[in-house]
Amino acid sequence: MTSFYLAAAALVVVALALLLRPWWSARRLASADSLPALNAVIHRDRLGELECDHDNGTLSDADLAEAREELQRQLLDDTAAIEVVVSPSASRSGGIVLAVLLPLLAVALYALLGSPKAVLPVTVQTQQATAEMDQLVVKLAKKLEQNPENPEGWAMLARSYKSLGRWDDAERAFVRIGPDLNKNAEFLAELAETLVQKNGGFDDRSRALVQQALRLEPNNMLALFMGGGEAFEGGRHAEAAKLWERLLPQLEPGSEDARMVEASIARARERSGGVRRPKD
Repeated sequence: MTSFYLAAAALVVVALALLLRPWWSARRLASADSLPALNAVIHRDRLGELECDHDNGTLSDADLAEAREELQRQLLDDTAAIEVVVSPSASRSGGIVLAVLLPLLAVALYALLGSPKAVLPVTVQTQQATAEMDQLVVKLAKKLEQNPENPEGWAMLARSYKSLGRWDDAERAFVRIGPDLNKNAEFLAELAETLVQKNGGFDDRSRALVQQALRLEPNNMLALFMGGGEAFEGGRHAEAAKLWERLLPQLEPGSEDARMVEASIARARERSGGVRRPKD
C-alpha cells in the first residue's frame, strides 16, 4: 500500500511540473521588461527599413506615413497583450492555485469515483468484509426477533450464518423457519448441508433430511448433489452416479460445476465397477 501512495505522489509531482512549466517560462520572460524592450527593437528595425525604401524612391510619402501608423498600433497592441498574459503576479498566483487544487481535486475524485479499499491488502479487505457482514447479520437477527413469522427471513439469516461458517447459528435459524421447513426441499437440503459442515460428514439426521428433500422435489439440485455425496460416502457408488447424472443436465455445460460433477460421476462409476460414460 505504501508503494502505491508513493507512486501516486510521484505522478502528481510530474503532472504539476508539466502543467506549471508555462508559468515558470512566462516569469522568466517577463523579468526586467525583456519582452517590451525586444518588441521595441523589432519595430524600430521595421521603421528603419521603411525609411530606407522611402529614400530609395520605392515608397511614397503617403505610404510611409500609413506604414508608420500601422507600426505604432502594432507596438501598442503587443505591449498591452504582454502585460496581460505574462504578468508576474498573475503567473505566480495562478501557479500556486493550480499546485494546491490539483492534488485536492484528484483525491476528491478518487474518493467519489474510485475504489480506495482496492489498495488495501487482501487480508484487511477480508476482515472488513467479514465485519460488515457481521453487522448486517446482527441487524437482520434483531428484526426477525421482532417479527418472527417470516420463513424466508429466517432462511436468509441461516444462509448468512452459513457464509460466515457459523454452523450452530445457521442450524438454529433453519429450525426457526417453522412448519414451512418440512414443505420446502431447498430449505431441507440446505439444513442437511449445514449439518454435514458442522459434523464433518453425514449423520442420521442429515441423511433423513436429504431423502425428505428428494421425495418433495426429485430434481432439486442441492438435494441431488447432497444425495450423491451421501451415497458415495456410504459406499453406494452406483446410486451416487445415478443421482449426479440427474443433476448434470441442470448445470451449464462446460462450467466449473459441470466439470466437477462429471469428474464425480466418473469416479463413482469407476468405484462401482461400471463403464465410464463417454463425453459427447
